[in-house]
Amino acid sequence: MTAWLLDTHLLLWTVSNDRRLPDEVRTAIEDPTRALAFSIVSLWEVSIKSSLGRPSFTIDPRRLRRLLLDAELREVGITAEHAIAVRSPTAAP
Repeated sequence: MTAWLLDTHLLLWTVSNDRRLPDEVRTAIEDPTRALAFSIVSLWEVSIKSSLGRPSFTIDPRRLRRLLLDAELREVGITAEHAIAVRSPTAAP
């Protein structure tokens, strides 16, 4: 089964029940038949922005990860090939 990979904003809006999350997206995310995933890059982003004192990134990245894993989202790592593919979309393996 293919999982939806949620970006950082969607993750944060979902766990905080933020009104900026569109209703149709919330409905899709809450669909129990849909597999969801998050990238460790999102946790990295939250960690960096939290350390910079950004008011919109006050959530503890460890707590966020635990919330996501408890909600049964799949954690997706990155590889060197992913980093290289950012340079050129046609270079993806």
